[in-house]
Amino acid sequence: MRVHFQSNTDLWATPQELFDRLNDKYGFTTDVCALPDNAKCPHFYTPEDDGLVQKWEGVCWMNPPYGRVIGHWMKKAYDSSLSGVVVVCLVPARTDTAWWHNYAMRGEIEFLRGRLKFGNAENSAPFPSAIVVFGGKLVPTKVKRVWSEVEEMNAHPCPFRAPAPSAVILQTDNCRVLWDGYPVSPGHALIVPKEHIPDWFAASPEMQNELSSLIAVTKAEIEKQHQPDGYNVGFNAGAAAGQTISHLHIHVIPRYVGDLEDPRGGVRRVIPDKAMYWEGQ
Repeated sequence: MRVHFQSNTDLWATPQELFDRLNDKYGFTTDVCALPDNAKCPHFYTPEDDGLVQKWEGVCWMNPPYGRVIGHWMKKAYDSSLSGVVVVCLVPARTDTAWWHNYAMRGEIEFLRGRLKFGNAENSAPFPSAIVVFGGKLVPTKVKRVWSEVEEMNAHPCPFRAPAPSAVILQTDNCRVLWDGYPVSPGHALIVPKEHIPDWFAASPEMQNELSSLIAVTKAEIEKQHQPDGYNVGFNAGAAAGQTISHLHIHVIPRYVGDLEDPRGGVRRVIPDKAMYWEGQ
């Protein structure tokens, strides 16, 4: 579908640079109002899905149609935030409208300087824009917790954004398989979504399925160069679990006979005193 960016259309495609800035901050899981060719998240609702009748969850991005229906979308965003959902909205700054006073003013508002260029438009929009966030202060949302951890965990840019070509084993449209920069064992690899997703539980079911399907593929790639005797496969989710990079990544760690005197317990050794449970039997 081709969208013409003029004052007589309701559809205004999200500027990528603006979305990237906000996605870095919030880590969106769902685009609730998208077209198939411009969706900003792997999980999204099209006009056929009708996002207004769907149950919104997680951290949602919303750039709604800017016509008369915008009030319905703002009501849905506000109502969803009351059940713990975070919804970040890109809307025209129409402070003279009922929907603005009824809903936008209940959120956190950031007025954007100047006027945006939507999609691939050559000219700026004929109206000012604002970001309205519902849920940021209303409930103790996961996004608040995740991003407070990010500030403490990450003193440097994410190493998965633009990995060195030599680190890339293979890639799909949505994911990369990389050699770990600090391998636990020879052949230690990582499966990483290209999109910034804070952890496994923030990923959509579709993304989780794609990442899982790459585990066997990664194993085959490792075994082209190494001959492991076993594997540990898993992820860390949250600072308390040892996550130090706030970008989802699955470890595929080859294990070799003799690399540990007693390997029993496997992943249970994340808490060493609890690993050898059989000693208490």
